[in-house]
Parts: sequence; structure tokens; C-alpha cells
Amino acid sequence: ATQSLNSAGKDARVLVLISDGEEQTDDPVAAVRKASREAAESGIIILTVGVGSQKGSKIPLDLIGKTGFKLDQDGKEVLTQLQENLLQVAAETTAGVYLHVQPDASEVKEIAGFIDKLNKGEVRSLALEEREDRFQYFLALAGLLILVDLFLAPYLLKRAF
Repeated sequence: ATQSLNSAGKDARVLVLISDGEEQTDDPVAAVRKASREAAESGIIILTVGVGSQKGSKIPLDLIGKTGFKLDQDGKEVLTQLQENLLQVAAETTAGVYLHVQPDASEVKEIAGFIDKLNKGEVRSLALEEREDRFQYFLALAGLLILVDLFLAPYLLKRAF
């Protein structure tokens, strides 16, 4: 994201990071500090928006009309916990702001107000989505049916005549 924003003009550049703040490294605070220092050196302000619960909650999914929760490789529901301290470090290091979004999303006005105070420039957006391919099962089934047809066709034709 910092590389993308570095190509933008010199007006205020803001990265709005919407996350639960979970980090999978050995030293998450150091990793966040390093990344946010790089952003600050590039003149990027990070506005962090925390979502989720500190107690932990399931990750809801809505895939092609099918709702449910994110599962791990073993088929168990994945739980996520809000890590506010990491999001606060990222925001503070870059002179940004941390907000925790409540279910009514009342903080959206505060986010818009913060961004509105900055110098205006070109607006870009980058969204990252996690998707899982599921077509391979149908493709394998279709391939299997074609093979069955190839092997059974001569037998069925002899029987018909």
C-alpha cells in the first residue's frame, strides 16, 4: 500500500486500514512499528479502524448468497480477536487516529471528518479480499463423467445393436 501511495502526489496521503489487528509474526509490535515508520517517512498517515471483539468472535462470510463463518483447514470455525494495541501503534506512529467501530458504525462520520481536514489530492482505493476457489470440484466431477462415458460407450453401443 505504501508503494502505491508513494506514486501519488505530495498532498496528504491517508491509508485507511480496517482490520482486527491480528498479526501472525513472532514480534507483532516490532513488525507494526517498522511498517508504520516506513509509512510515516513517506508522508503517509494511517487511520486505523478496529473491527471485532476483544473477547473473540467468528468471522462471517457471504459467498455467492451462502452465509456462514470462515473455516480453517480442519473445518473448524476461525475465531478472531481485536488487537487494539497494534492498531493504535500504527496510527500513533504516523500521526493518524485509531477508532473502534461499533455495530452501528457511528464512527464513520468521525473518519470522514478527519480525512476532510487534510489537503485534497487524488483519491485511490485498494481493496484486498480473500477468496477461495471452489470450481475445481465440479471440474473434477465433469472429467470423471467424461472418462466413464469414454469407457462405457463401446459396451453400450454393442448392447444396443
